[in-house]
Amino acid sequence: MALLVMATGKIWAAETGEGGTTTDGSIAYVVLCNDNSLHFLCSNETLAEGGTLSIDGSTISKVWSGAEVLTTGARNPEWMSNNGKVTKVVIDASFKKARPQSCYCWFQDLKQCKTIEGIEYLNTSEVTNMQLMFYYCSSLTSLDLINFDTSNVANMEGMFMYCSKLTSLNLSNFDTSNVTYMQEMFRGCSSLTSLNLSNFVTSKVTHMFYMFDGCSKLESLDLSSFNTSEVEFAYSMFFRCSGLTTLTLGSFDMSKMESA
Repeated sequence: MALLVMATGKIWAAETGEGGTTTDGSIAYVVLCNDNSLHFLCSNETLAEGGTLSIDGSTISKVWSGAEVLTTGARNPEWMSNNGKVTKVVIDASFKKARPQSCYCWFQDLKQCKTIEGIEYLNTSEVTNMQLMFYYCSSLTSLDLINFDTSNVANMEGMFMYCSKLTSLNLSNFDTSNVTYMQEMFRGCSSLTSLNLSNFVTSKVTHMFYMFDGCSKLESLDLSSFNTSEVEFAYSMFFRCSGLTTLTLGSFDMSKMESA
């Protein structure tokens, strides 16, 4: 097992065979710099607090690595408590070698961040949890997630909740065939005027409550492809969708719903 000794004296396992992986045995890092930029990268170098990030010469303030990055599971990632002050997120091309298992709350509370650079380098092929992934990214105006592999994802609860300035959201390549939880997924996306979910497969989804709550500028929504045969909870699904003039539900199966 490879070990990385941090400047704080902590020792973190960087073994790539336990949980999340990297394709070449390098170490996955999340680095917070003194300029409040947050970087995701893979490297064979030892990165430590007080050092310099070779990518742009920034001074490193905090470092998280190995299992801290790749196997966060259903707990808050170690860097999340700093997200409120982050002004810039950069996912380096090297990070495409990382194979995280979970993106739970990864970008939560990035309220000052207007863009996430290099999102195409985030390989999500082994991710099972995207719950609250972009929760309260209230300055983001667009997200193009066409490169996301979501074939193993089971939880998308609150994934884009309160992304209140989001006007463009590309989910056209999303595979939702294994998703069970979609509740609050777009709640509070109050600037979205359109949303194409025609590719969504919802045959395993059981929770859809508050899914579109607060999408007040959505003018039309076509959910004719939705299979709701397993949905148990769908209450307030379209609550506060005050701009909605066209809603296409197709054959909306409500037989298992406790409330809608």
